[in-house]
Amino acid sequence: MPFNPKRGPRPRGSWVHRLGPSRPIALLLAALSLVGCVDSVRNAVHDPLYRAVYQPDPVPEPKPFVPTNSTVLANMTFRMENLTVPAADGTPLALKIYHPNEVANATPVVLLVSPYVGDPGYNNFQRLAPYAFLDMIVFSEFGYRGYAVAFAEARGSGASGGCLDYGGGLERADAATLVEWLGAQPWSNGKVALVGYEYEGFVALGGATLHPPHLAAVVAIDAWSDLYEVVAEGGAKLPRSLTFPYNMSGIVAMSTPAPETLPPADPQAIQSYAGQQITSASDPRLARAKDQACAAQAAQALEDPSGVRNAWLAERDLTPLAKDATAPLLAFHALLAPDERATHFDRFYTAYGGPKSAVLTQSTGGTTAALDGVIAALPWLDYHLMGIASGANATYSTVSVDDSLGRQRNETSWPPANATARTFVLAHGGKMDALGNASTESLAPASEVDAWKDDVTESGGALGSRTSTLNQGSGATRLVYRSDPLASDLHYAGRPLVRVNVDTDRPNALVVARLYQILPDGSWVLVNRGVRSVMLRDSLTTPSPAQPAQVYQVNVPLAPDDFVFRAGDRIGLVLAGDDAAFVLPLSDQATTTLHYGGTNASALVLPAIHDWPPLRVTWTAAQPNWRGPHAWEATP
Repeated sequence: MPFNPKRGPRPRGSWVHRLGPSRPIALLLAALSLVGCVDSVRNAVHDPLYRAVYQPDPVPEPKPFVPTNSTVLANMTFRMENLTVPAADGTPLALKIYHPNEVANATPVVLLVSPYVGDPGYNNFQRLAPYAFLDMIVFSEFGYRGYAVAFAEARGSGASGGCLDYGGGLERADAATLVEWLGAQPWSNGKVALVGYEYEGFVALGGATLHPPHLAAVVAIDAWSDLYEVVAEGGAKLPRSLTFPYNMSGIVAMSTPAPETLPPADPQAIQSYAGQQITSASDPRLARAKDQACAAQAAQALEDPSGVRNAWLAERDLTPLAKDATAPLLAFHALLAPDERATHFDRFYTAYGGPKSAVLTQSTGGTTAALDGVIAALPWLDYHLMGIASGANATYSTVSVDDSLGRQRNETSWPPANATARTFVLAHGGKMDALGNASTESLAPASEVDAWKDDVTESGGALGSRTSTLNQGSGATRLVYRSDPLASDLHYAGRPLVRVNVDTDRPNALVVARLYQILPDGSWVLVNRGVRSVMLRDSLTTPSPAQPAQVYQVNVPLAPDDFVFRAGDRIGLVLAGDDAAFVLPLSDQATTTLHYGGTNASALVLPAIHDWPPLRVTWTAAQPNWRGPHAWEATP
C-alpha cells in the first residue's frame, strides 16, 4: 500500500491529523519560526576528499529491536551523553545523545546535524521559547517512540571546531561520518536516520548523497537542496541575500558557549536566534561570529551581486549528487513556502537515486508544517529503522499531492510524467490564446513588438495578493496579458514556463513573469512567478552580455505548483523588469522590447494534466483562504 498519511482533502497547511493527545506546541511554533532558516561558512572541500579519507566499514546485520510498550514510553526518561567525534578531516564535532532509559536493548538512532543546537541551554529542558525546540518536537515524537536521539553541532557552531560550511563538501562528509559512528556503537541497532527541517534538511540530503552504509532512512521537511536558490533565482538576487550572511553570524554567536549562560527569557538571546545581529559589543561570542578566517570567502560568494552561480555556490547544489543516494527518502514540501520554495524539491527529488516518497501541500510551510511532517514520518521510520509493520511499507513510489482546491491524490512521480504542454501565445494588445493551442502562433504577427522600462517600484506583492488595477492593461513598466474565459477547468502540475523573445538596451536586464488567476469578479490573484536574467539566459554559470538590437530567446521557469484554473476563469500574465516583493533590482535600469510571432513565439506554457471528473463548484464571495477547500463550495 503506498504511503498516504491522510486520505481525502486536507485543510490548508496540514499534512496529517495530529496523533495522540495534544501537546503544548505553542512554544514549539515560536521556536521553529525562529531557528530553521540559515546556513554556514568555509573553504569547501569536495566530496572525493571524504571518500578518500574515510572508507566506511561494511554494515553488520542489524541487531533486533523490541519497542517498549506505550505506557512506559509515555513516562520515558533519558540520560544525556556529551562527547566529541572526529570528522574525516580531524575536526572535532560535538555530539549530544539522549538515550531512553526504559529501552534496554539496542536502539535505532535519529540524527539531526544543526548549527542551532550548541547553546548551553540545550543541556536541560528548562529553557523558554525559542529553546523548547529539541524536547518539544524531537523528544516528544522520536525520543518517546524508543529512539536514541542525537544532536550534532555543525562544524563552526557550538563546541565543534572549524568553520561553518553552508552545506558544502565538508559538512556533507560530517553528516556521513556521524551516521557511521552512531551506527557502529554497541548500544545501537546499526540503523540511523538523518532528519532535518530547512537548513538541517539540506545537511540530511547532503549526507545521503554519500550513501553511508548505516544510513537507513532520510526525512527532509521543506529542505533546501541548492544554496544558490536560497539567495538567488534565475540570475536575480533575492532580498534574503542582503541579510543572509549576517543572520548566520548571529546564530553562530548564540550557539557558541558563553562564559555565563544567558537567562532563558533574555530578549537579546531570542532576537539573536531570530537572526538579528547581536548589538552588545561586550558579548564575547562576537569574536567567533566575526572570525574573518571563517567568514571571508562565504561572504564574498554570497554577496556576489551578479546573480551568477559561482563555483562556491555550485558546489552546494545537491541535484548533481542526488543520483548517488541509496537510503529511502521521505520528503515533505510546502508548495507555497516563500523562502523554501518548491524549486528546492522537484529537481532533487526527480534525480534522487534511492527509494523515495513525498508529500506536497498547498501551504506556506513553517512551524505547523514541520511538526506535521515529523508526526507523519513516525510510522515510516518505525518501518525502516525498527522493522515494525505499519501503513508505511517497503513500496515507496508515490507522491501525495494537494492541488489548489485542497483535493489530495497520489502520483507515481511529480511533476507527473503524463503532463502535456498547453501553449498560450502572446500577442500585441494584451491578447493571449485562450485555447492553449500551439498551432495558433499566427495570432501574433512577427513584426509586432511591445516594451517595458525597469521600475524599482513595480511589485506583485505576496502570493495570493489580489488586485483589480491590472484590468487597466499594460503600462510603461509592465506588459499585461489575459486569456478569454476558460471553457473548462485547466489543471497544471509542475513548472510553468514563460518563453519570450526580447532585446534590451543594456548588457543585462531581468524578465520577471507573474501568473494570475483572473476570477469572474475581475480580481487578479497572484498564483506563481519566476525570473530570468537576459545575461544568464543560457547558463547561470556563464554570463553572456546582451548586444544592442539583438533578439534573444529567454525562458523564464516559474515555481513548481499544482494549480487548477476553473471554468470561467481567465489566465493572466504580467511581464516586467522588476518585482520589489520578489527580487532585487539591477543597478542599471533597462528598456526591454518583447517580440511576437515566429516559430517559437513568445508564450506561456503550462504542464497540463488530465483531471478527474470535475466537481460541480459554486464560487463563494467570502474566502478565508486564497487556496484550499475553504475557497470553494463543492457539491457531488
